[in-house]
Amino acid sequence: MPISQKISKRILKELFIMIDDFLSHPMRANFLLASLVTMLGGTLFFTNLDFITLHKIFFLCFLPMLAYSGFLLTALPDWTNYKGALKSHNILLLALFLLAFLGIFISLKITMIFVSLFWLYLLCFSAYLLVLARNNDNFSILFVLFSFFALSLLYALTSNENYLNLQIHINIIAVLVVSFRIGIVLGREALRQDGDEDSLFMAN
Repeated sequence: MPISQKISKRILKELFIMIDDFLSHPMRANFLLASLVTMLGGTLFFTNLDFITLHKIFFLCFLPMLAYSGFLLTALPDWTNYKGALKSHNILLLALFLLAFLGIFISLKITMIFVSLFWLYLLCFSAYLLVLARNNDNFSILFVLFSFFALSLLYALTSNENYLNLQIHINIIAVLVVSFRIGIVLGREALRQDGDEDSLFMAN
């Protein structure tokens, strides 16, 4: 076999390993895409499109989809001691995101249908992990995910922008819930590392 072919095969093999590893860690791929969505969404004001509605779609739908799924697919398995593979779940979610993104070139209704399907799958998978681990501490996260799903579906069915605007409040709630849960986890971990197994950390 020529040296060039050997080098090409090795490069392709390394590239496949890198992509496989990238998709196996949801926070890497999803947060990178979230950054790209943020930059792309910021350029909408320089187009002759309906930039106000599209700006809302990008920052109230696409950005939270990627950011929260990347975080939850990383944090929930750790909180629930889930040892299963995450790649297939992440690929499915990214496929739904891609379909939602492509939908903006056809119809916002199609986009929002795929957005709602994205939230529904993330909700079901998160609920499965929590129920499997009998974890009752994080059901507030399920409420947030259900709210995203319900509002996205209602906007898809009615085109009433009030349902889209309400997601501003859900995002605020989501940030507060996630910050609280992270604070609890870090506080408990600090107590554990200090050897104090009897104390209970209470967030302010």
